[in-house]
Amino acid sequence: MELRLTSASIELAEERCRRLASLTTLLSKREMGLFRFDRFSQSDKCIISSRFIPNTKRVLFRYPNKVFCGTHSQDGHLLLTACQDCKIRLYDTTRDHYRLFKTIMARDVGWSILDTAFSPDGNHFVYSSWSECFHLCNIYGDDEKHEALPLCPDNRRFCIFSLVFSQDGREILGGANDGYLYVYEIGRAHV
Repeated sequence: MELRLTSASIELAEERCRRLASLTTLLSKREMGLFRFDRFSQSDKCIISSRFIPNTKRVLFRYPNKVFCGTHSQDGHLLLTACQDCKIRLYDTTRDHYRLFKTIMARDVGWSILDTAFSPDGNHFVYSSWSECFHLCNIYGDDEKHEALPLCPDNRRFCIFSLVFSQDGREILGGANDGYLYVYEIGRAHV
């Protein structure tokens, strides 16, 4: 009996090998030109993304009001959420589950907390709302530090919609509803 391989059976065998291959093997084969057209096929892309991007959903928390912010720390060990109930919740995510370890009552919240950002060192976070201030809070330690950082805008109906720390953590950049970008220098306490 003679065994003949057709192009279809070869493709099926290659597809099975790709599914079993590690990401590094797939990348190596692509770089060596062992794939047709020297790129990943659509099925290769699906195989790779299904290994890294969650393809299931689950409810982690239920809140009494709308949630406007959810931010992971740079190292992925913390999740911060901000809800219209004026509570900022910090969760420890180090053991593949989410454990609430700190709740902070936000101050000077008009309608909701609009944005949050972690400091580069991961020891602080800042939040904004319909307010003339950023609010800087510590994450660790027994004493809660909650500092209002005033921006002094000309507009009475003022808010910062988006926040980000500078790479060195010395400045906070905020985009506001008045069409300006505000840079707050933390060490100097002025805009």
